[in-house]
Amino acid sequence: MTYGPTPCNLYYIIEAHLSDEPIESCKRHRAQDLVDGCDDIIELIADAHHESRHPSGWINLFYHSTADLGDVMKLGIIAWGLQNKNDVAAREAAVDAAVEWDMLYAVKRHIDKEPEQWLKDYMRQVLDERDDL
Repeated sequence: MTYGPTPCNLYYIIEAHLSDEPIESCKRHRAQDLVDGCDDIIELIADAHHESRHPSGWINLFYHSTADLGDVMKLGIIAWGLQNKNDVAAREAAVDAAVEWDMLYAVKRHIDKEPEQWLKDYMRQVLDERDDL
């Protein structure tokens, strides 16, 4: 038996951390250990998907997580970010997750739907670099 916050309570704790301190690139966020140590990562992902005010932060936490998410869950996280019409940072984080998890086919399917030209250019760059490998 493990002790500590339940996934529901953990969601609110992490959400508060993301409100207090946004994710910065190349810097480990204080909420990362909470995500990594979560016993029910699937419930935590579901809570974040349905309620979060910080989707880009959550996506960053999940793709940096040491938890074994599995390909279906990873693809769901990427899709959640790419389909977020109101948050370009979430879409950018989803592209970064797709790169990290080697799931660029999701980016390839989304690129024509991306309204922000700079993000569309970034997607093309990522896809071109991967094609060169």
